[in-house]
Amino acid sequence: MAVSWSIDMTYKFQTIPKEEMLQFKEKLMIFFGQFRYKEDYSSAIDNSAFICVCFDGEKIVGASRVVSDLSRFAFIVDLNVNENYQKQGIGKQILENMVQACLDANIRYIELSTDPSSPWLEDFYTKIGFIKVEGSALMEWPRR
Repeated sequence: MAVSWSIDMTYKFQTIPKEEMLQFKEKLMIFFGQFRYKEDYSSAIDNSAFICVCFDGEKIVGASRVVSDLSRFAFIVDLNVNENYQKQGIGKQILENMVQACLDANIRYIELSTDPSSPWLEDFYTKIGFIKVEGSALMEWPRR
């Protein structure tokens, strides 16, 4: 079952489990296609454990995917926010919701990778709670 919540009256966030992704697939392909090749996302969406989406009305304005075995390991990928919606806390909320969904699924190892061409991302992820894995672009959520 998809979980929904809002940070204000404007945006709705929704975590979509694998079994419900088909109904959102075309919108997700259009959204992610803004950032990379749309055709690459058909199987990527199909093979995601879950996706967190931010809607402004019916329009997807932010999203991220989790690739996981749904037991021990999860890798957060493709955190993207439409440039017209950046600097409003949407990416932070999506990432926090992704972490919570992983924790709710009892996943022990939650990781993501930073983009070396965007050095400010490491600071962004650190403020949310991720820890840099020394000597790599990986960051991990501290196990508690």
